[in-house]
Amino acid sequence: MSNVYDQDGLRSIHNHEFMSDPAFLAAYGRGIQAVGGGYGWHWRVYTGLWAAATAAKLPGDFIEFGVNRGFLSSAIMQFLDWNATGRTFYLLDTFTGVDLRYVSAEDLAKGVVEQNEKMIKSGFYTLDVEPVRRNFAEWPNVRIIVGPVPETLPQIDSRMVAFVHIDMNCAPPRSLRPNMSGTSWYPEQSCFSMTTPMTAIVLKSLRLTNSPARRTSGCCRYPLDRGW
Repeated sequence: MSNVYDQDGLRSIHNHEFMSDPAFLAAYGRGIQAVGGGYGWHWRVYTGLWAAATAAKLPGDFIEFGVNRGFLSSAIMQFLDWNATGRTFYLLDTFTGVDLRYVSAEDLAKGVVEQNEKMIKSGFYTLDVEPVRRNFAEWPNVRIIVGPVPETLPQIDSRMVAFVHIDMNCAPPRSLRPNMSGTSWYPEQSCFSMTTPMTAIVLKSLRLTNSPARRTSGCCRYPLDRGW
């Protein structure tokens, strides 16, 4: 193993022994299986697995906003032996790329529409949910919810949530961070608002206002040279 990690725009001399850890490699391999190839996202996925493992110490279900082909969520379920957890993993995505109704003026100026078209034409974004369903078929406690956020939020019927992963390339739907006690948040991109009108919608839809959880994990931070 190299003494320097250099992938995915990240170069670090910190401990990255996870690159040879069998459990991590099995989880990462399951992510590759989901999408049909590797993206060189090892540290990114390691961080997601670390956050998920931390959240698994709390009661509650898992949610992913922005699934695409399911790389990270597949890796998480492999890593946590999902069928043994008794939890439900809710997977929400349009499975048609970015919903242009929710593209802000700022995002338009940044070229989100053009980037969305590029991702669709390249095949990076899946436009067919059926292969995604087949990928997750080995885990019965998975709910694949098709459509744009926030319209699909009422379909999440969980009473308690331990983990939320947000990776939606559209700012308004991503601006939903309810102050859920006991929830471990793993933001793929740190560009969502702490307080927005969407918060009340999410809390009402998820019915988590009176969550019995007592421990607040807050935002998960990059573990750098720490273990699981």
